[in-house]
Amino acid sequence: ARCSEPLSAVGAIPSQYRMTNRAPPTKASVYVKGATTPLRTALSSTGSLSPLDPDQRADVVDQVAAKAAQRFSELIEEVFANVKKLEQTLKKLKKEAGGG
Repeated sequence: ARCSEPLSAVGAIPSQYRMTNRAPPTKASVYVKGATTPLRTALSSTGSLSPLDPDQRADVVDQVAAKAAQRFSELIEEVFANVKKLEQTLKKLKKEAGGG
């Protein structure tokens, strides 16, 4: 759950690029590092996963990554739906302004 919390920042990305001349991102956003920090800490030599054998640690990493990826996918779907709604609204307003 702690790895998924920073991912909610993905919702702000469209507003950072909407109606601007900013180039699209070419590297990972800050929230990506925030999402991986709890897992990296747990995997460190003094972290809570350090007593586990390598196979067990790999299983934990797989489970955490799968849950974080699922949450990221859900958030991105919301972002796309919101962007689509905004585009439809803008199109409708433009049509109304031009037609009447």
